[in-house]
Amino acid sequence: MKVELGNSRFLYQCCDVHNENWQLVDGQLMAFIEKHPKLNLRSDQTVLYFFDDNQSEYWVSREIVGYPTGLPDSYQVEDFSGGECLQVLCSKNWFELTMDELLSLGRRSKAEAESAGEKLAPTWRVVIDWQQEAPKLWFNYFFLI
Repeated sequence: MKVELGNSRFLYQCCDVHNENWQLVDGQLMAFIEKHPKLNLRSDQTVLYFFDDNQSEYWVSREIVGYPTGLPDSYQVEDFSGGECLQVLCSKNWFELTMDELLSLGRRSKAEAESAGEKLAPTWRVVIDWQQEAPKLWFNYFFLI
């Protein structure tokens, strides 16, 4: 399904792809956002960014409103322009997957879309929507412009 994404700002920490503990990093980001007087969460979603051209790292991020000052060295802020992406629902729950399994499912889903003719960028993401009783896991693939 194609979905439209708006402009967004993310607070993120870069992690080694062999670090399976993205939940710990996510909790640290949340604690920082809650304590920072000029920041608010934009949504109740954790977003993991992956890069096909740099497969050794990924970002653990949260969408924010505001601009932080005094960031710890390991945190960065990135602004993204809106656009369209291909959104694919993952049939597994986030807690059922290791990082290797998540990467494998995400890359396989992306390859299937590309073999069906979609032209996709090397950056893709996993969105975990915590608003649900059983959090949904989505793959988002950005279209090449």
